[in-house]
Amino acid sequence: MQERIFFQHGGVLVSNARFVTPAATYAMSQVTSVRTAADPERPPWALGAGTVSALAFGCGGLGALGHRWWFAVLSVLAGLALAVLTYGSRFLRRYYVVIATSGGEVRALSGDNWQMIATVANAVSSALVARG
Repeated sequence: MQERIFFQHGGVLVSNARFVTPAATYAMSQVTSVRTAADPERPPWALGAGTVSALAFGCGGLGALGHRWWFAVLSVLAGLALAVLTYGSRFLRRYYVVIATSGGEVRALSGDNWQMIATVANAVSSALVARG
């Protein structure tokens, strides 16, 4: 049986015989199913809670320190930066191609491009159907 390629791009290859990722190669004969998965989203209140706590800490520091107002300003800025970084990472969501084998499930491929992950998962699914 000749190897038929269903997808090939950027170090990822899906054929009826193998699934090659930058990290590993999987024999399609061992793959029983494929699905996509994603990291959970952060709750929308995370940014608000971080901002409120940063402002409260900064304002409290301003009152306690008096003439050292710059410390309070730095506290507010650090708290806001932490809140934005924590909440902003929700937009950098990771997606996965998860394959099942007799040994269990494996996150075979990950990335932040949903369309790429979905395309690869569809190619693996097509390869499983073609395998029979």
